[in-house]
Amino acid sequence: MSAPATPDDSIEHENSAAITDLRDADLARGGEAELVSRLRVIEAQPLGARAAAYASVHEELAKRLESAPSDERA
Repeated sequence: MSAPATPDDSIEHENSAAITDLRDADLARGGEAELVSRLRVIEAQPLGARAAAYASVHEELAKRLESAPSDERA
């Protein structure tokens, strides 16, 4: 049987969650910059090539979304 959580345990858990959230936000910003750069390259291509490139981006993002862990808190 485990001991009841103390106020210090709760604060430590909250701080840990906040740090994780900040790391996730940093990764998302890096990924966002990469995506924007990639989209700029696509926009510079001829129309036929753009269609194929956007389809590729769509497939990649869909796979990432499907493989991401679900947030059961929502």
